[in-house]
Amino acid sequence: MEKNRTKRSRLPRATAALALSLGVLGGVAAGTVPATGTAQAATTGARTLQDFVAGGGVQDSPENLTSPAPGVSRVHLDKGKMNGYKVRAAVPSTDEATLTYKVRVPKDVHDKGLALIDLKMPGMAGAPAGKSPWYASSGGTLQPDSFSVRLHARKSSLYNVGYPWWDAYVYAPYAAGKTFKDWGIQVPITTGTNGAGSRLPIPTDRWFDVKVHVKLNTPGQDNGVLDIWIDGTHGIALKDVRWRAAGVNTPINLFMAETFYNNPGAPQDGFIDFSEFRLENGAGTTAPAPAPAPVTTPAPVTTPAPAPVTTPITPAPAHLSQRAYRVVRNGWGPVEVDRSNGESGSGDGRQLRIGSASYTRGLGVHAASEVVVPVQGSRSFTSKVGVDAEVGRAGSVVFQVWDGGTKLADSGVVRGGAAAKTLTADVTGRKEVRLVVTDAGDGNAKDHADWADAKFS
Repeated sequence: MEKNRTKRSRLPRATAALALSLGVLGGVAAGTVPATGTAQAATTGARTLQDFVAGGGVQDSPENLTSPAPGVSRVHLDKGKMNGYKVRAAVPSTDEATLTYKVRVPKDVHDKGLALIDLKMPGMAGAPAGKSPWYASSGGTLQPDSFSVRLHARKSSLYNVGYPWWDAYVYAPYAAGKTFKDWGIQVPITTGTNGAGSRLPIPTDRWFDVKVHVKLNTPGQDNGVLDIWIDGTHGIALKDVRWRAAGVNTPINLFMAETFYNNPGAPQDGFIDFSEFRLENGAGTTAPAPAPAPVTTPAPVTTPAPAPVTTPITPAPAHLSQRAYRVVRNGWGPVEVDRSNGESGSGDGRQLRIGSASYTRGLGVHAASEVVVPVQGSRSFTSKVGVDAEVGRAGSVVFQVWDGGTKLADSGVVRGGAAAKTLTADVTGRKEVRLVVTDAGDGNAKDHADWADAKFS
């Protein structure tokens, strides 16, 4: 239950040698965003994800990046995990840039992965010089002097679209008529622009083009630009983006490639291929490169197509652990479903227990923790809350329910060994709520906290 234990690395794939040579074994390399003129040179020449790492980029989960063919970067997605692969690389500072790249999604991954769970994709960002590349706005946090934009592959059931589709995932104070709250401003990429027409589907078993153009705003003004094309279709054309607040002069200076599933992770093992990354200053003039030669992969086993998954809108699942919640942060290991927080791995918790009572459903978290849950028409949220019995009489936490800046419920300080408290919040008319656990102001040692028997009604 110590929170500073180093996780063991695993290097089963061909990138082990690359990781060793770069000194980033199984995790994140050191580094800061350099000052103007000291980053990797901008070029119209095609690059791979491996090239960005070799040029000084920092990476996470290097074992999940391989190259099945020259010029191709393959990101492996492991069943039940959110790891995928991430690399952030400094690029020369500019106020206008265009990122282009190619993607190939196997049909099996499309049908049995993207159709079920959302997935992040590469983009661009800006962060102040001297900061870690991981400082750039993401993960539910909009830094006051940073911004980012990525693509987001959305699951079929979201808004009952019926197939996986794209949206723009924007971390900025304001865009598309929306103000940033808890997560990125999400704008559907459509056959028209900015939500007009049908949502663009994700092609399968062939290479397709992605083009992202960003022009920064005058600090404090809503005159920034974001354009996105998918396979030649201009699906985003925003002219009102406030990338930078008043007094903030952060430029575009980071290539931000992150490919991983949302919680609870990949439904099955799979991969997505990338190639031809180009980052140009300005609006971009490079003509699309020809698609790479087909990558030879083993023929998939032919199985009958699964029956369409029907996701009912009403009635929504009553139990918290059955809803499509999003994890903003968790102080130790992953959030566990119907189990205690346990150790640093996934699925290593025990039955939820508070005091002498046991529970079969709920979430096991660790302070500081924040989980966002859709309300889906419910009127009330209630949960038994307390420190899990696996830490004995150690630990002290506070459970809270929020909607934006409005606190709906607060448990007060709950200590290890105490019986569960009942926490109830009126969520009538709310779109989503944030379930927050703090460390009660005394540090988060042993702060294993349970949202037990948590349900909506």
